[in-house]
Amino acid sequence: MFVYDPLIYNGAYAGVNDEVSCAMHLNKQWVNLEGSPLTFVLAGSTLWSNMNLGVGASFSYQSMGINERKELESELAYRIRFSERRVLSMSVGGNYLWSCYNDSELANSEGDAVMEDLPEQNSLFSGQVAFWYESLSWNVAISAKGLRNKAHSEEFGSILVPHGFLSVSKSFFCAKNYVLKWQSIVMGAENAPLSFLLEPNLDYDGRWNFGLLYEIDHYVGALFKVFATEHFYVSGAYSYALNKLAKADASSSFELMLGFRLAKAVEKSVWD
Repeated sequence: MFVYDPLIYNGAYAGVNDEVSCAMHLNKQWVNLEGSPLTFVLAGSTLWSNMNLGVGASFSYQSMGINERKELESELAYRIRFSERRVLSMSVGGNYLWSCYNDSELANSEGDAVMEDLPEQNSLFSGQVAFWYESLSWNVAISAKGLRNKAHSEEFGSILVPHGFLSVSKSFFCAKNYVLKWQSIVMGAENAPLSFLLEPNLDYDGRWNFGLLYEIDHYVGALFKVFATEHFYVSGAYSYALNKLAKADASSSFELMLGFRLAKAVEKSVWD
């Protein structure tokens, strides 16, 4: 749900909208597949308005098969506001990742080609850079995450996969208070193919949003976001696999998110 909380993939989003925000994510992938990924993320950001500096931080936990990983991430962003509607933000950040097994006997079995060469416990630092640009009708986000000493690649293999992330979106103001956004997303990772997503979504006055998604390797789904009050929102996403995972009865994935934001003063009149 990058469209609802970009901070997880792009640290330059920290402080872009002059607000204090935080969100809690829960994601379950391939629901009926034993050992499928379960991910929990807690993220937040704010802006030091006098200095145009944004700061963000997140903590994530992932359980995938016999592997558990925890990651702590922080970002420092600098914002340049060209006008009320045009903003450029740049960020640098760092990640601290530690990984371990929840079943050491199985992890050391010779039959597990992915895990057998990995240490039972390990940790490392990595870096990231990101750029964010938005105007009234366009948004472009670019990030490179997982920058680290190449000597560690063999140790972590598929556990920490550096990735590049590119998002381009175009907004159309189709009626009063309604905005239709066409968003395309490309993600690339080490040891993984490129992933391309298309997510058209409709927004009403910043109060609710509904979207659809299509992924190039044959996933379809839907997502929504609803503000229960001025400051609190609930969002969710569901995707269904049309590829070989459907035959393995592992076709469904879902994500839930609870969020809080302290809106800008100029936005408060919208809710009055």
